[in-house]
Amino acid sequence: MKSTHISSLIGVTIGVAIFFCYHYYQSLGRTRIIEFKPTVNNNNINLGQYDIRAPKHAIFEVVNNGDQDIIIDKVIPDCDCYSVTVNKDRLSPNDTLIVDTKYDAYPGPFLKKIHLHFKGHATPIVLFFKGKVLREGL
Repeated sequence: MKSTHISSLIGVTIGVAIFFCYHYYQSLGRTRIIEFKPTVNNNNINLGQYDIRAPKHAIFEVVNNGDQDIIIDKVIPDCDCYSVTVNKDRLSPNDTLIVDTKYDAYPGPFLKKIHLHFKGHATPIVLFFKGKVLREGL
């Protein structure tokens, strides 16, 4: 019984510490270096339903709202069933990166993601696009 009580206290203490650390970080007034510019649901584009004969593009715009250049290190799609192109490999402050995807579709619903890795940033930005490809003539 005593070890359960101690485990509970440790869990609560860790939770409170995480809560205060998160709010302290938020209070520093830091701005995000990379932001998503008007896309549907930020980093998530819904292409809706479309015919297999008319592939669609999901186009993302990523803005550097910091005061230093950002270098694109890697662009990693989650499969080889779609193409990804970017218009540059370096973003100056207030510059926009265009990420264009084209899904060479298979019939049915899909959800795809792209990992954008930037030099000096440990965590990639993940972009999602989804839709439903209809069979020919449906």
